[in-house]
Amino acid sequence: MDDFERELKVGFLEEASQLLSDAEQCFLVLESNPGDGPTLDKIFRIAHNLKGSSKAVGFDDIGLFTHKWESFLLKLKNGETAVTVAVISLLLLCNDHVRMMVDALKQDLEARVDSSELLERLDSMISGTASMEPPVPVPESAHSFEGIENLVSESTEPESGEDVHGAFEGEPPPSKEELELLKLVNDSLDDLPNPALEVTKEEENIVIPDPEPVVQEMPAPVFELKRPEASKPVSAPMQDESIRVSLSRLEKLINSVGELVILQTVLREQSMSGGSHLLRKTIHQMGKVTKEVQDISMSLRMVPLRQTFQKMQRIVRDTSNMLDKRVALSTQGDDTELDKTVLENISDPLVHLIRNACDHGIERPEARVKAGKRETGNVMLNAYHQSGKLVIEVKDDGGGIDGDRLVQKAIEKGILKPDAKLTREQAIHLIFHPGFSTKAQVTEVSGRGVGMDVVKTNIEALQGEVLVETELGKGTTFKVILPLTLAIIDGMVVKNGNSRFVVPLSHVHETLRPTGNDIHASTGMGEMLLLRGENLPLFRLSRLLGQKKSEESQAREQIAMVIRYASRPFAVMVDDILGQQQVVIKEVGPEIRALRWMSGSAILGDGKPAIILEMNELVKPEGRGVA
Repeated sequence: MDDFERELKVGFLEEASQLLSDAEQCFLVLESNPGDGPTLDKIFRIAHNLKGSSKAVGFDDIGLFTHKWESFLLKLKNGETAVTVAVISLLLLCNDHVRMMVDALKQDLEARVDSSELLERLDSMISGTASMEPPVPVPESAHSFEGIENLVSESTEPESGEDVHGAFEGEPPPSKEELELLKLVNDSLDDLPNPALEVTKEEENIVIPDPEPVVQEMPAPVFELKRPEASKPVSAPMQDESIRVSLSRLEKLINSVGELVILQTVLREQSMSGGSHLLRKTIHQMGKVTKEVQDISMSLRMVPLRQTFQKMQRIVRDTSNMLDKRVALSTQGDDTELDKTVLENISDPLVHLIRNACDHGIERPEARVKAGKRETGNVMLNAYHQSGKLVIEVKDDGGGIDGDRLVQKAIEKGILKPDAKLTREQAIHLIFHPGFSTKAQVTEVSGRGVGMDVVKTNIEALQGEVLVETELGKGTTFKVILPLTLAIIDGMVVKNGNSRFVVPLSHVHETLRPTGNDIHASTGMGEMLLLRGENLPLFRLSRLLGQKKSEESQAREQIAMVIRYASRPFAVMVDDILGQQQVVIKEVGPEIRALRWMSGSAILGDGKPAIILEMNELVKPEGRGVA
């Protein structure tokens, strides 16, 4: 296989991935609106594109399957077959199968997948002899290459008289020269590869900006006789052009910009101790330009949540059907952007939360009617920015979480002692305990006690947290709070003893210098800070880190930082606050990476390093040790 042919094949596979994602969303739209003609037309065009392009680049297995798939879609398009839940389930199953074939070919361009079972089902549906029972639900493994178990060494033979090589029915198989010409035509028409793709096989890529929206076909114009005046031509709206950039190059750019930020900070520190007025002014102006370059480079990594949210539509549909429940998903804020690295790691936690809402949150239809609710439960997925963080909410209008029931289950499982006394908040957070589940039997959806534990672990690994708000009979809201990026943050530089530390500025609500009357001791609670009538737990950074206080620090009045980032606010006393600055997060070594209270390190203005503190973890007794 020469480089030209390989490039065509890889380009098609990436185009196919995007087309299959579009097709899945169209199927879900069609299920709720069976008479939507434009959606049916779009689905048919996607299948026709997949068939023709796959045969052109030599993927005959995909071409054979999509040819049969297209024939079935044609019956739907012509109104010969009704759009039912069983039909949509079959179409989604076919979509997953083609996705599995594409994933297999991404790993090995010579891979073969057995499609005989689904081809037989499509044949029977086309001929009208198939049972209208819904297909077996698709297992989760069908969505990824890891679940492929039916790779075979030989392909399914095409049926006699079936068009295997041509892009349209009834065409004779082209010669080798014609096939090469077809490849060149496809390439020249920019059908392969698609410039709006995000990933290639050789190296991951990111598109700047977002892919262009799909342009809907307009109906043929209707001309009327004796029109008073001719219509004026309408110019097409201007659209941003996009280019495909290697992600490795983008990472190198961001790292270089991060080093530039460090050097600019060093220059600014040096200029404060001496130098001409012109030098300080120039460095100040350079800081503005550096900040602008940094913001632009960081925005290149930001991608919208739209595709991730769209995938949850399929999760809700499959899960609710499996549980025989009626659940509707609504989304808001899907245009909110997030760092690509963070986005890639929140997909699994969101899947767990959505499935948990359908299974544990939403009641069965008869129970909802008895409670005075509609049979169809509602799950809302919402995203928004708040205080420099991204918040993703998964909210349901189900039965809520019963803390007393959780405590009883924990006692039965030996997680808690029979005489354990927990607050309502502590009881609710039992759902995150490893191995904890309220289900008596293990099902395909839940019961293993690993889902919510995975959610908490994965979110905390991203320097985020999960909050739970629930009300019996009303529903539950899970709030996932995440950093917008894991590369550069605004930090507050504090001094304690002879050491300096960085605290993420988004964690600090306010700072103050308390007087003796503001601090008092509480039995069983330790020191407390009285702040405008509110009692906050008070911690001293030197004690948290096991530092010995010098005579200088003992004589100095300390400053309290009020932290409201965590689920419960608290205050931390430090010797001094040196200022605020943007810092580039550097990974720490493997020997101290397990310390949860240390989220990384940074280089300060004088070129010396400082630890970035995760205060929420530091104040936990178990958080100060090795996780």
